[in-house]
Parts: sequence; C-alpha cells; structure tokens
Amino acid sequence: MTTIKQIHTAVWDFRRKYSEWWATPEPDDCLRYAFTEAGELMDAYLRSQRPGDARNNAKDHSVEKELADVAIMLMSAWEYHHFSLDTFDYSYGRTVSVDDVAYYTVRMMNTAVSCNAIKENSFILALTIVNKYSEQNHIDLLAQVIANLEEIKRKHVPESQWK
Repeated sequence: MTTIKQIHTAVWDFRRKYSEWWATPEPDDCLRYAFTEAGELMDAYLRSQRPGDARNNAKDHSVEKELADVAIMLMSAWEYHHFSLDTFDYSYGRTVSVDDVAYYTVRMMNTAVSCNAIKENSFILALTIVNKYSEQNHIDLLAQVIANLEEIKRKHVPESQWK
C-alpha cells in the first residue's frame, strides 16, 4: 500500500526538481509511453524466459527496469487527474502475470485516448496490477523506480545541476 504512494512521491519530486531537463508529457502521452514501456517489459520478460530464441537485436534491459518505467509513466499521468492515493484498496486477490501488466496498461491508455477520459478505477487497477506483479516476483519496485530516475538524471541533467 505504501509503495504506490512512495513511488508517486519519488516520481513527482524528481519531475519537479528536474523539469527543465526532463519535461513531463501531457497525460495521454504519459499513457502512450506507459504502453511502450509495457511492450519493453514484455520483451525483457520473453528474453529472460526464452534465452535460446534468435532475436534481431541485443537489448540491455530487464523485467525490473521496464516494470519500473511502466510505474513511472503511470504515475506521471496520475498527477494530472488529481485522484487521491488514499481512497482506494490496493488489494488484488489473484496472481497476476506480465500479460496482465501489459493488458491493463494498454487498456487504460486506449480508454483515455479514444474516450478522452480516464476513470479513477482504471488507474487504480493498472497501478495495483503493477504493484502486485512486483510483489509476487520479489521486485523492490520503489528501489528500482529510484534507480531508473537516477539513471535518467545522469543521462539528461547536467552534473552541475544535480541536487
């Protein structure tokens, strides 16, 4: 329960601090980026499960990093809608898969873009699925989000501006 709030705080503290170098896209584009990150998550998952498959290009990513990127982009879109992180139940009774993470991320992006509206319960479900997947797979999602944000800082923010 706390992890989602902590991730929100980490993402938005970072975005506010480094907005000059890492601007926040509009909400629909945040969700489109979450969709692309869900695709990269699926790619990383397949590479980890099927190392013998021949692939056209080498990627240096992991399920942990890509799951964190999905969470970062969902949280980036969340801020625009002013939904409360205190008003919902984070519990989810069944086991979730990487397919669920991809599906619920894509579903939310599609609904937001095609219907020009985001329902709070869709957001809640997508965030809950991401969090549940991380718990089931012993991924410290908060630590990975922070690590990904640090990587973004090193890549995009001049060292003289690191705070």
